[in-house]
Amino acid sequence: MQDWDISGSLTLRRFNVNASFFCFSERLTDWPEALSLRAAACDEAANRKTTLPEKLAFPRLVMLDLDGTLLGGDGAPYARIPAPMCEFLDGLVGRGCDWAINTAWDIRGQWELVLSSPVRSRPSFLVAELGRCLARVVADGPELVQPYTRTMNHSATDAARKYMAPLLRELCARHDFHKVNYYGHLLTFEAAGDPQAFQRDASARYAEAPGLHVAIDAGRLSASLACLHKGLGLAEVARLEGYAPCEVVVAGDEVADIAMMNGDCASHAICPSNAHAAVKAHAERMGGVVASQPNAKGVIEGFATLAERYGWTAPTA
Repeated sequence: MQDWDISGSLTLRRFNVNASFFCFSERLTDWPEALSLRAAACDEAANRKTTLPEKLAFPRLVMLDLDGTLLGGDGAPYARIPAPMCEFLDGLVGRGCDWAINTAWDIRGQWELVLSSPVRSRPSFLVAELGRCLARVVADGPELVQPYTRTMNHSATDAARKYMAPLLRELCARHDFHKVNYYGHLLTFEAAGDPQAFQRDASARYAEAPGLHVAIDAGRLSASLACLHKGLGLAEVARLEGYAPCEVVVAGDEVADIAMMNGDCASHAICPSNAHAAVKAHAERMGGVVASQPNAKGVIEGFATLAERYGWTAPTA
């Protein structure tokens, strides 16, 4: 088992924005350049439509987002994966298809979720923190994939110090807040006071912040590191396991999930009905499925639609 002291999270009222949230600092020569090229390729591939034959073999990998996709809806607790989805995942494994998670959660949180859920099978990989960490699940639990995780931690550390920490300092100096969450790779800032005034000021100052992806909605600002996205972890899993794009299905609901809906890594995309409009439009452009049901029910529905389209036999637990 690994030492999971690889990330940190704070709900801030008093905080040290110079604190390190990453434990790896080894400098590598070839991997940063390779990952940079891979990131560019993922961005380009995400905008291409895939043309597939009428019949395809059963997929070898289904990779899923958590919040709003695997989890959520119908008052279901976030403490465990819903039972129908667990049966679906076990059915996939019964057909020789792996499943994996790709989320902003850290690896520990993902693994605890799996262990607390009524799922008999185990994910093959856990992609964590928007691609910052990657773990292969072995007999005794998650095992970090190297040098990928070490390299991504180094890149994220540099980017957080250069771009995210200064943004956090300035936000807290200029605005009162109700709550701030800072995870190194991800920041959410909920302002106190007039939300429209905050939006005007934040939009003028931070909407085009270098090195970051920033979203501002009334009194809330969220920011993530531009050097991280979900397509990176998927690309590495595909490289390690030799998955062809036509053998990979991805499912997600938020804009961050578009990065793993790219034709170089995955030919099949599923969106639940609660997905962001941009994600639905992207999935449709690449020939994917937008389900009529939300969350996990939508994923199961979407897979059934793909199974009918390509002549797959639907999985049974």
